[in-house]
Amino acid sequence: MRVGTGAAAHAVELTWAGIGAPILMAVLQLALFVFLAPLLIGVIRQVRARLEGRAGAGIWQPWRDVRKLLAKEPVHAADSSWMLSVGPIVLLVSSLLLCVLLPSSAPSRSRSSRATSS
Repeated sequence: MRVGTGAAAHAVELTWAGIGAPILMAVLQLALFVFLAPLLIGVIRQVRARLEGRAGAGIWQPWRDVRKLLAKEPVHAADSSWMLSVGPIVLLVSSLLLCVLLPSSAPSRSRSSRATSS
């Protein structure tokens, strides 16, 4: 499929390989951020504990806390608003969307764009 108009239009190939790579990169980046965030907190807490002369809980403690919190049943007041239920979901979705949209590396330039800019 060609995209663009006029004599200066460049041919852009829209294939699954071209579309799939950014989607795969976004999913990989999301998984990496979700996995590393609690682990980084655990490392920071462990280093702080060692600097203070304590043993610390270990670097996997935030993951144990997450597992424990996910196992709990939410408690709501009888006359609470629907916003109380929707708020945490909106926070989670917006945080995950932010992880996907933030670039983890600089975009690479294709060979054809380097050749035309010289």
